[in-house]
Amino acid sequence: MAGDARGALRTLLPLAEAADRAGHWPPDLAWRVAMVHYMTGSPQAAVEVCRRVPDAVRHGDDGDDVEAVLLSTVEAAALFGLGDAEGIGPLVAGAVARAERSGRPQALAAAHLVAAGAAEGEAQAEHLRLAGEAATAAGDVVTLARVLVNQTFTALARSRFDEAAAVGTAALRAAEAGAPPGLLVTARLNLAEALRRVGRFDEAVFHAERVLLTCRRTGVGRAASALLVLGWVARTLGRRERARVAYEEAAELAAAQGQAREHTYALTGLAWLLLDAPADGGQPDSAAAADLLARAEEVAPPHLRGDVDTVRGWLALARGDLDAAARSAEAALAAARAQRSLADIAQALELSAAASRQSAGARAALEEAHALWLQAGAAPAADRVLVLVGRLPGTSSRDRAAARDAAARLALLGIRVADAGPLPGEALTAPLQVQVLGGFEVRAAGRPVPFAAWRSRQARTLVKVLVARRGRPVPRGEICELLWPDDDPQRTAHRLSVLLSVVRGVLDPAKAWPPDRYVRADTLGLSLDLSNVVVDAEELLRDAAHADDVLADGDEERARDLLAEVDALYRGDAFDDEPYEAWADGLREEVRAAWLRSLRRHARLCRGAGDVDGAVGDLVRLLAADPYDESAHHALVRTLVAAGRHGEARRAFDRWTHAMEHIDAPVPDPDLLAAGPRRPRPAVVRLPEDPAPSRRVL
Repeated sequence: MAGDARGALRTLLPLAEAADRAGHWPPDLAWRVAMVHYMTGSPQAAVEVCRRVPDAVRHGDDGDDVEAVLLSTVEAAALFGLGDAEGIGPLVAGAVARAERSGRPQALAAAHLVAAGAAEGEAQAEHLRLAGEAATAAGDVVTLARVLVNQTFTALARSRFDEAAAVGTAALRAAEAGAPPGLLVTARLNLAEALRRVGRFDEAVFHAERVLLTCRRTGVGRAASALLVLGWVARTLGRRERARVAYEEAAELAAAQGQAREHTYALTGLAWLLLDAPADGGQPDSAAAADLLARAEEVAPPHLRGDVDTVRGWLALARGDLDAAARSAEAALAAARAQRSLADIAQALELSAAASRQSAGARAALEEAHALWLQAGAAPAADRVLVLVGRLPGTSSRDRAAARDAAARLALLGIRVADAGPLPGEALTAPLQVQVLGGFEVRAAGRPVPFAAWRSRQARTLVKVLVARRGRPVPRGEICELLWPDDDPQRTAHRLSVLLSVVRGVLDPAKAWPPDRYVRADTLGLSLDLSNVVVDAEELLRDAAHADDVLADGDEERARDLLAEVDALYRGDAFDDEPYEAWADGLREEVRAAWLRSLRRHARLCRGAGDVDGAVGDLVRLLAADPYDESAHHALVRTLVAAGRHGEARRAFDRWTHAMEHIDAPVPDPDLLAAGPRRPRPAVVRLPEDPAPSRRVL
């Protein structure tokens, strides 16, 4: 109870040696020695001690009921720590019957704890409730803490993370009131796991680090579990090296202490980390991840096979094997359903979405995963899935807006999103992205395509032409005329076939998809499949239309935010590097018109909201794009005058006048500079002057 597990073992050692010499281990000694072994992270030693007690005492009618039930409790906990869930069953049958026969609250509490470990669902919850009532009746603070710890673990296993955080907090308070160090450590670990799931990362790290300190001080062997929490949080926050150190140390400790569950999680977590795209743009280390996964398969207990299947699927994606990834997703889903774990089902659905060959299938899987994460109370995971939905090709503006909101929430938690790079795991399945606003760039598999990979200017031009046609087929003859205007059509037809192969190789360097995944070729010509390609110009047009709809519905505050995002997306004219090509004019002008319209409406909303600087900034940029926009000139002058910024208003008025004179248009009326109708000056009331000194009253 004082926290000196090694001291307790030294105290009990003479009694244990005497029991060995006598060939008889009484249950009251056995469960105490076994408990010390279990609390110091040696579950195998705990099981061996428990089994030195004769079976007639452990499972039969001999001996004291309370001591025998307590012995069964320790043995069951140790078996669970070893991953031997099946071995718990035989311990339960006799424990509950003996406890009920005795009628003693302490025995009932211990027996129902054992039964809860072997039960599932509502039966498990009922056993824990009865155990809590019995522990309260017995005034047993330690058993009550164990009940709360088990309830926390049950909530975690059933993916009720908000509930786990609340019950885990109560369990920690109960454990701090008088539980031994091992139970206190378990309470902290459960709470840390719940907190990291709900996004309270700093608190999760605090409790995990406290566990590490307690383990070093008392010898409790649960450091591997604490390191797993630290590794997971570090990976989520993009701290790659810190996560790797934590996972590697956790794997070493868990292997040394025979902790199959922790060892499996450490190996799969490390493999998952190695499959993430490094921040420097390097390739995932799939070979090292495969070695770790093979080790995990050797040690994983049956109930963790689904976790191994999930990581195997991401490994297959890293190697470009979509079929293998889909098979792993199915296996992971089956295992997760058997465990009734919403979190595991959601993870398997994310893998299924990544392995899907159709955007519609990927969207459906991600939407279901999002709903499951929300139901589980895992807000960061739900927001991460929303971001992934928003990045799918052809997604609606409403979904993209929801994704931006989710990205903002994740950024507040410190999770890297948006321009900082892909989310963990996303680089393996990032859609093809084509940027034509303010310059041309293609991102394949989450990385920019280097200029040298195109091998010719015509390859880049072909993609640009297909983007400009917005998914409509372009006849081969027209393409050849655009790319090789003065060449023989007989030769250019063959060149186009070669060029098409080059472009497809650039867009899908790993050859993970069918050849027509991105560029379709049929009798009508060549076209870009916009259901599988994200084009920034298309996104801007959809976002501008969505903002217009929101504004029409009367939600000016939301519309203002959406219009600002449209402006942020406009990095320049479409095909800015092809200013004289006629094929680029249509999309270029449409995007520019949508941007100018959005900017003008944003300025009006800023004025209405009292954001003078925002309105002025928008209007100045409108005039930079079109110096002869009379409505923008008028709005700018009136905004500055209304704000009392008369010097700026005068300069803006002069620019307006010069612009109109330049095109021989009517000049503006100087009365626009007036601040408003003059108010009558108040009458001045003069007080009478002081009387002459000779007439003053003394």
